Amino acid sequence: MRPRIDPATRFFRHVAVDLQTHCWHWTGAINKLTFHGEFWDGEKRVKAHRWSFQHHFGYLPEVVRHKCDLARCVNPTHLEPGDQADNVADCIARDRKHTKLFWKQVLRIREEAEHGVPRAKLALDYGVSEKQITRILRGDSWRTA
Repeated sequence: MRPRIDPATRFFRHVAVDLQTHCWHWTGAINKLTFHGEFWDGEKRVKAHRWSFQHHFGYLPEVVRHKCDLARCVNPTHLEPGDQADNVADCIARDRKHTKLFWKQVLRIREEAEHGVPRAKLALDYGVSEKQITRILRGDSWRTA
């Protein structure tokens, strides 16, 4: 049986420092939907930036936000605590992509629908399903946009 390597040692094997931006790029597993790094902490899979925050600051807030806006960055000086409202505000302020759409696109979808553009056309124009357009218009998704 191989000796167990502590989580910090394993974690830092997957970090590459960018000398220009000072971002610590996660080089391990990446979540294909969120682009956040993923790390096995010895018990479960966790988001690498959240593990880094907890490792360096000793606690884990509701949300760990990226000051640098790079999902793969795990540099603790680029991370800050927050809540979901802070995270949504960041998305809007930075026009960050949320799934397939940008917040501004969601607002345009709602506006175009109010002017009579059919849901099928909106789905085709924005590259999402008609079901997703319906969810947006009903307020089931993208409630804060």
